[in-house]
Amino acid sequence: MIISKEHITEQGRLKISALSPNIELGGQWPPMGIEAVNPFELPLLNTVILLSSGVTVTYAHHSLIQGNRSGALYGLVATVVLAIIFTGLQGVEYTVSSFTISDGVFGSSFYFGTGFHGLTLVAPFIFIYILLKTKKIYNLESCQHNSNVETDNKLLISIPSYKNKEANSYYLQNNFLE
Repeated sequence: MIISKEHITEQGRLKISALSPNIELGGQWPPMGIEAVNPFELPLLNTVILLSSGVTVTYAHHSLIQGNRSGALYGLVATVVLAIIFTGLQGVEYTVSSFTISDGVFGSSFYFGTGFHGLTLVAPFIFIYILLKTKKIYNLESCQHNSNVETDNKLLISIPSYKNKEANSYYLQNNFLE
């Protein structure tokens, strides 16, 4: 199916013309005077850090399933550290860029896309940090991961009663807070 000019709305024309390199932009993308970020430098490092944080949070999850409390804590700590490094490197990328958000469509698209992507990544990392702080104070158990507890698959929080020094784990009291 061929789309004619009559089928394209005014908004569609505006979007297409804003992202297409026309003669006023020097016929190139990004526009003349704007140097794009090299994807094989800092963005590649950020990608490796994000993939590594996925590995560490998966390790924490599997440690939680196996009842390895220290492994879960180490995995969550590593995930939070990687999140802090990622956020710092994203800030470095913003400061060394040769363009700003007010440099036309390219700058707006770059900062809008990377900003919202960073926001969707930082929010779960904040949640993981809160989970980590909660896990240090209390012992969290999910009933789907613990076959010993007979409940309706709710997240249960219990205060540890005493510590087993040999196993480095906590024995839980029977009174759970829901």
